[in-house]
Amino acid sequence: MVHAAGIAPAGDEHACRWVAVRHAGDHIHIAATLARQDGRHPRLRGDIPAMHTAVRVFEARWGLTPMSPLDRTARRRPATGEAEKAARRGLAETAREVLQRTVRIAAALAQGRRRLPRPAPRGRPARAGAPR
Repeated sequence: MVHAAGIAPAGDEHACRWVAVRHAGDHIHIAATLARQDGRHPRLRGDIPAMHTAVRVFEARWGLTPMSPLDRTARRRPATGEAEKAARRGLAETAREVLQRTVRIAAALAQGRRRLPRPAPRGRPARAGAPR
């Protein structure tokens, strides 16, 4: 798992230090430093999808209960710049958070696909209640 994440590639003597902690019978937690022994930064780009791929191999090999899939639908945290812009303007939420909340509410209140506004062509705002 730590090899797949880029935290401690196999055979790398200067890799980040890590520990696996099993506190329940059905899972472990992995804690790792993000400081390599040689002072370089670990290569972590794409670590979550790589770990999910490794997990699928482990699940198949050892007959483990499958984890939830990586479907990339989770809300993303606002970027630092977005948060700073909202703070400068005295807003409690970033524009991204307002939009996400508005879309979730609209989807929850919709009576089916026909009631949702049609996506607008690129560069044009959507019209509320536009026919499909």
